[in-house]
Amino acid sequence: MKLLYDLRRLFSDCCGPHGKIILVGKEHQRDSDEICMTCCSSGILNFDLLEFSSDQQSDEEIVFQKTIKSFLKSHNFQYGFYGSSFGLLTCIMYILFKEDCENYSLFKLNYLLQNVVPQWMDEFFDRQQIPVQALSLKILLSIMKTKWCGNKLLRLSSHHVNVMSALSVRIFSHVFLPKFGSSQSIIGRKNDVNYVQLYGEGITYEDSVLKKGLIMNIPFPEIVKSVTKSKNIQNKKIIVFKESILLTPPKSEEAYTESNLGAMIKLRSSGEENTLDLVKERIKEWKQSGIEIVACQKLIDKPIQLLMLKHDIIPIERISQFYIDDVIRLTGASPISSIVFPIQKSDIGQITSISEIQVMGRSCIYFTNETAESEVYSVLLCSPSHSQSLELEHVMKSAQTGLKLLVSQPFVVAGSGVTEFLLAQYFTEQSRLDKSRIFSILSLQKEMELITRSLNMLSKTIAQKESSNMILEEYVLCMKQKNCDLSSSLTPSKHGLVVTPTYSCFSLNSQVTESEAKEVLRYSVEFDRTTQTMEFNIDSPNENEERNMILDISFAKKQAIASAFQCFHTLMQSTQTTRQ
Repeated sequence: MKLLYDLRRLFSDCCGPHGKIILVGKEHQRDSDEICMTCCSSGILNFDLLEFSSDQQSDEEIVFQKTIKSFLKSHNFQYGFYGSSFGLLTCIMYILFKEDCENYSLFKLNYLLQNVVPQWMDEFFDRQQIPVQALSLKILLSIMKTKWCGNKLLRLSSHHVNVMSALSVRIFSHVFLPKFGSSQSIIGRKNDVNYVQLYGEGITYEDSVLKKGLIMNIPFPEIVKSVTKSKNIQNKKIIVFKESILLTPPKSEEAYTESNLGAMIKLRSSGEENTLDLVKERIKEWKQSGIEIVACQKLIDKPIQLLMLKHDIIPIERISQFYIDDVIRLTGASPISSIVFPIQKSDIGQITSISEIQVMGRSCIYFTNETAESEVYSVLLCSPSHSQSLELEHVMKSAQTGLKLLVSQPFVVAGSGVTEFLLAQYFTEQSRLDKSRIFSILSLQKEMELITRSLNMLSKTIAQKESSNMILEEYVLCMKQKNCDLSSSLTPSKHGLVVTPTYSCFSLNSQVTESEAKEVLRYSVEFDRTTQTMEFNIDSPNENEERNMILDISFAKKQAIASAFQCFHTLMQSTQTTRQ
């Protein structure tokens, strides 16, 4: 089947400069930097990047693409983290099912996914997740490093991973965390941060910065600099126009917008001389009201700008629709639709400073308002290219979503595919116990094997190179020896775990031999009986070599796996209907 062929091709393609996705590298290429497992922020299967081998797609292929893209978009919007786990798990299950669909019952699969798996997942995560009583910087940074390190579209170096991880935590702690629990917002609004993309030759990721205020990627007006001889304007009253301020209205009726149609027609019928008189009258009113800055989303005619400057009023035009709402929110001004209407007291806002800042030789306008009740922050995201800047913003936004989830539900689970592996073992053990005897009655073993096999393949694939996150083989062994139950949570006692790389850049079905395994981290857990809390530490045997802490956000990971099961269930229903 062509769809299976294309999906398999996706599994084996290398990660190129334009974002082709790789899941598993070829053995003879495992030493190359090009070959590694990926945790793409948009999901491991980003179907916008997938080009199928034929222009004519079957109905089943179209349904498949639309379904998984719809689920992926919804998942990333709600949870931000682990879209890669969702995308890959869905497609692994789909491939395994299609390869041997005659031996699987859709009824049994649907029954498992709808009635059995959700309950077992709740039980598993309740027992496996570790509560985080205090969100330390170490924990937040480690989770962020995993997020940034896993993105192979950006291809960040270890230094840039540290830079972007620190910036992610700084944004979260300064902007969102202070609002946690407030009456207005649970943990800050999405538009509390304005992301500004700056890219080009010579610009690097480490130039990215968080600033209080509004940075606009537009040059400081030359006409203002030439008249005021200053690049810093402080403590001024401001009004904001959402439409152009023109002496001669547009000749075409199509150029009018709904908001200022009546005002522009009035100006047009009054004649140019009367229009100029009206502008002079308004400028005098502004001066009397103490207004010293006029900001406009669109154009201000040059004669009007000169007239404003003559009266010590600074015009700033072409702010654009992208920034205008932030300017209004920052200054507290009410938007004005036309110069025809006299201003009201509520239309006037306040600005602490307007200045020019230079970023890698580029001029940007910087607005601040220290008295604003609703604080506005700007994040300047710097990258070498436009495509990387888009991905940079996407990863940063999803990172903030994930951190919000961690604060609202402070639990973590073992990362690097460990949770997926343990979940598969838990499903296997529960099906063997068969307390309700439903498995023996309905003969659900084969369908459950499909689910557990998919989770095991996902666990292997998530593991990256030896210098990054690894499968915790010793974690599993310790759980077996201590509790005889793979799903048991960490026990209230001191116990050291040795982390070894079980899977590396090999095919999905191959494993690293014992001779190739080496110690990379020590994972220890301590239980404080006084506070009834657990503390865990991860140390590297080689202190000069940094390692990532192997932690995942419990709720986000759980939702990623649950979304994959739901998506697979929908795919089964949709493709079955398509064939009929």
